[in-house]
Amino acid sequence: MLIKITDDIMEEYRKRAEKLENDFFSYEAILLIFRYFKTYKKFILSVYKAGLAYIYLDLFDQELENHMGDMPYNDIHRYKVYFYSGALYNVFLKWLQNGMKEHPSAMASMVTEMLEQGAYPLA
Repeated sequence: MLIKITDDIMEEYRKRAEKLENDFFSYEAILLIFRYFKTYKKFILSVYKAGLAYIYLDLFDQELENHMGDMPYNDIHRYKVYFYSGALYNVFLKWLQNGMKEHPSAMASMVTEMLEQGAYPLA
């Protein structure tokens, strides 16, 4: 049942994402992620609390892999895909856990700004 619901959620997301310019790194694509998955916050948080959060990280990874296409084994961009996927997933999950106090557009702006800065300093 978990797999079926997750597949349905992702299929509906893909349909909405097709309307974008096919750029997973754009503000619009990031905003779509925050808006869309906010709709399923209770389900996603339940999955997280059950210790199955990796399911959604795997889905993020797969979506980006499909978007980027085949890359040579030694291509550094291959790792950038997973860096981006993991970062976006963790920000999204923490946002849900903290009660989504920020508006989705504020979150999308923050993520976009961090991407534009290159690396986010932790100091």
